[in-house]
Amino acid sequence: RRRGGGGMTPGEERYRQLLSSLRQDQLKALPWYLLLEESPYKLGSGLYGLPYSDGRPNIAKTEFATNPKAALGKQLYNACLDGALSAVDRLLKIGVDPDVEGSSKISCLAAAAKRGHVKVVERLILGGASVVGKGSGPSAVDAATDAGHEKVLKAIETAVATRASAVAAGGDAAGGGQKVV
Repeated sequence: RRRGGGGMTPGEERYRQLLSSLRQDQLKALPWYLLLEESPYKLGSGLYGLPYSDGRPNIAKTEFATNPKAALGKQLYNACLDGALSAVDRLLKIGVDPDVEGSSKISCLAAAAKRGHVKVVERLILGGASVVGKGSGPSAVDAATDAGHEKVLKAIETAVATRASAVAAGGDAAGGGQKVV
């Protein structure tokens, strides 16, 4: 977060110093996950993070090594199912697609709406998720309606209006993420 409306947080400043200390060839040689782990958006280990061993990221023989975009998409989907707002925030900030679908072709937004996770639904919509959905699964509105989640329906309506206002004003409703993957 920005302090006083401008400047960088201490974490952002340390990350910028790290990146500026590397030569271009060194920067290109670093794996994406190591750059991410040194960033203010560090995923860390745990349920919605990277696989770790001996206190360091170890993605060998995992989907993170072969298809990081899909692996991070699965992390986002699982975080949405569980209502893990802080994990959803971190994953969206590094550029994970908010419209990723789970194995049952249900979008992150529809999954969160079906489970009644109001704050996650709001964050996904403000992060650019499609309310109508892109796949064959139900829309977020259908999922919330079927599950009887009136608060989620209201949150969808409010978040869509907020996003539309921000876009019309030329702003970024999501707060600005950076693409890493």
